[in-house]
Amino acid sequence: MRVDCKLYRDIQSCLKNPSCGWCGQENNCIMGNSLGPLESCPKSTYVFSWPFPGYEQRNRVVEHDLGGITARIFTRK
Repeated sequence: MRVDCKLYRDIQSCLKNPSCGWCGQENNCIMGNSLGPLESCPKSTYVFSWPFPGYEQRNRVVEHDLGGITARIFTRK
């Protein structure tokens, strides 16, 4: 069964579907999983799981690879 993730218009509903993830750069829901996006989206802007309680949509998640260690940075837009 193919899931149309584009039907989800906000990050909250998008992340409830295990076949979808949120592309921060495009600000839309796309097909993906915990390993990364399955559609065109920079992996650094891709979010698959809800980061923490109190996370707001206007926050931005950026991941940086620092020689084998991934730093996840949350910033306000």
